[in-house]
Amino acid sequence: MKNLKLLLVCLIFGCSLLYKSQVRKYEYKYDYQIDSTNAASSSTDLMALYISKDGSLFHSISGEKNDSVRNALLDKAYKNTNRNNGNIVLNASGSKMNSQLQDAVRTQITQGKAETYWQRNIGANKFLIKIQRKPIWKLHPETDTYQGYKIQKASTHYGGRDWIVWFTPDIAESEGPFLLKGLPGLVLKAADSKGYHKLELVKMKSVSEMPKESQKSHFGGTTVVATEKQFQKAWKTHLEDPTREFKNFMENNSRSNNGERVVFKSVGTFNNEPIDPKDLEVRLKAQLAKKNNPIDLTVYYGKDTK
Repeated sequence: MKNLKLLLVCLIFGCSLLYKSQVRKYEYKYDYQIDSTNAASSSTDLMALYISKDGSLFHSISGEKNDSVRNALLDKAYKNTNRNNGNIVLNASGSKMNSQLQDAVRTQITQGKAETYWQRNIGANKFLIKIQRKPIWKLHPETDTYQGYKIQKASTHYGGRDWIVWFTPDIAESEGPFLLKGLPGLVLKAADSKGYHKLELVKMKSVSEMPKESQKSHFGGTTVVATEKQFQKAWKTHLEDPTREFKNFMENNSRSNNGERVVFKSVGTFNNEPIDPKDLEVRLKAQLAKKNNPIDLTVYYGKDTK
């Protein structure tokens, strides 16, 4: 009997170690409204939350595919630049970007200390925004079931929004989508009070490793570690002129190797016509004006409205 108990303890302990050594992948359906003034601007993404002993990553699955497509297109444009014939062609034909999202959240655990970063590209630069604020949760007595799991209601005001979430103590992960974490169990469902953002767990499995981050940098881009205030300032500048970096690139490559003036063209998206920087700026500003409803208002605008 003593040996049987010892074997049982070893099996349980061994399973726990195996569980913690795995990468768990939780997939969420994410419904969101891109433009807060237009109910028809709704979109849906499939998101993934990866969790391991070293931290977590939450990002768009289709956005992950977009990164590889975007990098391939930029590689082609950058490597195939021909300054001898007086043209630089940016080829966007045949590409299909399925996701509206560029946001990701990564938590890194180093020597028992966790640091959380919101990831977002501005132009060619990747921003890692350090997040130090945490949700203050209120637990409610209401319970329910979801996909066979017992779930409990919790609420918080966070990132400029009022949230209702449902978590399960049956999955011992103090994690959830985006920054909605810190509860005694995995968040399975979440929605803000205005119905702009809604997330629901749809699938879970174990995988061998987390997705590797792209280290590519095009057109002079770099990785910038920033506070939320520093990112908000950079975002405001980006909204004022979203083509600033591209115009700098055009200026620095304005002459071919034999001295001719270079004409920038874009194949596919702009019908192989020369790129007019002013027209591009107006067009991108209009697009950005309609993408005014990010899930975390504090990250982008410093808002904490109630």
